[in-house]
Amino acid sequence: MSGDTIQICLKVENKISYFMKNLLFLTAINLLFINAFSQSALNPEQKIPPGCSVITISKGDRVFFGGNDDFVNPDSWYFVEQGNSSNYGVIWIGKPDNPQQGVNEKGLAYDANGLPGFDVNPHTERIPVKGEYYHNYVMQIMHECSTVREVIKWVNMHQRFPYMHDQMHFADKTGDAVIISAGEDGEMVFTRKKSGDGFLVSTNFNVANPSNGFGYPCWLLSVKRIFSDSYFDVFPRLW
Repeated sequence: MSGDTIQICLKVENKISYFMKNLLFLTAINLLFINAFSQSALNPEQKIPPGCSVITISKGDRVFFGGNDDFVNPDSWYFVEQGNSSNYGVIWIGKPDNPQQGVNEKGLAYDANGLPGFDVNPHTERIPVKGEYYHNYVMQIMHECSTVREVIKWVNMHQRFPYMHDQMHFADKTGDAVIISAGEDGEMVFTRKKSGDGFLVSTNFNVANPSNGFGYPCWLLSVKRIFSDSYFDVFPRLW
């Protein structure tokens, strides 16, 4: 679906799915507002390159989370994992063997940016991850964590696979957000959004180690121009 524009907006407020109370989860194959503003920052001859971008925005009591995915397999769909007494329920975008984005019943949202492979410290002394495949790591996080703080604690307590080919972007319904990526030393680095009104942006270069990426500086850095005071005031009126 690369090149198409699709938005899935969820706001569910009932006893089964109350998790979306203050979270607007936008999944877009190409986010219209990213393209519109970034186009103005580029020369007319330049084309916007493909890639994955993720944004968390908080303004007052509203939280906006969005991402676009240009994956090798364009045939994605959403699927639901129901919660139980030990796991939170999750709505995923992608496929069961390769979830691309998700939001769980507590309002924790996830997306990721693809990166070149990078060796990391697996920390074999820590708690093992359930499952042998790369995607089991993030799926377990979404089943067991309800906030960004819990995600960071979980990552620091568990083993991980000995490599990363992405960086993970999480946000919760309070507006807290973090990008988790591999540092130059192979340890996890947590890049946090400042508390209160603000935003956090990630794309296809490692925010903690820019040499690990598909080009830096990236065209998406120009998206920060969107969030001047004049543009930032627009977002609460979108909902």
